[in-house]
Amino acid sequence: MRSLPGWAWLVFLAGVALLVGGAFVSDGTYVQSLMGQIGSAALLVIPIVLVERSIISTLRKRLEDAAAVNRTEEMIRFDDVVTHFEQVLTRPKPPPTAPGHLGRMLGAEGWTPRKSRDGYQLWAKDGRLFAVPFNSERLPRGVVLGVSRYVGWTPERFVERWNATRPEGTDFYETPPA
Repeated sequence: MRSLPGWAWLVFLAGVALLVGGAFVSDGTYVQSLMGQIGSAALLVIPIVLVERSIISTLRKRLEDAAAVNRTEEMIRFDDVVTHFEQVLTRPKPPPTAPGHLGRMLGAEGWTPRKSRDGYQLWAKDGRLFAVPFNSERLPRGVVLGVSRYVGWTPERFVERWNATRPEGTDFYETPPA
C-alpha cells in the first residue's frame, strides 16, 4: 500500500472511532446520526488520498516525459543550428560572378531564359521560376548563394559548373577579367 500522510491516518482512525462510538450511543438520537455521518465521511479519506496521489504521480510522470521530449527537441534544434553553421563556415566562398557567367552556368544545367524586365532575367525549368539581377557588373555573394541553393547545387557542384563555364584564364578564386 502506498504511504499515506499522518493526517490521513488520523482522520481515518477518528472516523472508525466515531462509527464504533456511535454504536454505544442510544438509538435514534441526533448524536448517533451525526457520529455515523461524520465517521462514514472520514472513512472516505484514504481512497480519496490514494486517488489524489495516483493522479499527481501520473501528472508528474507526464510532465517529466514532456520535459524530456522538449529537451530532446531543443537538442535537435541546437544540432541543426550547429550543422548549418558548420556548413556555412566550411562552404567555399563563391568567386565574383558576372550575370552572364551565371547565365551560362544555368543554361548548362537546362534552365531556359525567359523575358527580362526591370533589370532582372527570369529563368525557368520544370515549372519553377526565379529571377537574377543583370544590371550589375558582379552579382553579390548572397545572390549567387541563393541561386545555387534554389537550383540545388552543392558547393562542389557549383565549383564544377563554374569551372566548366568560366572565362578564359581564370581560376576559381581569381577575379575574372573585366
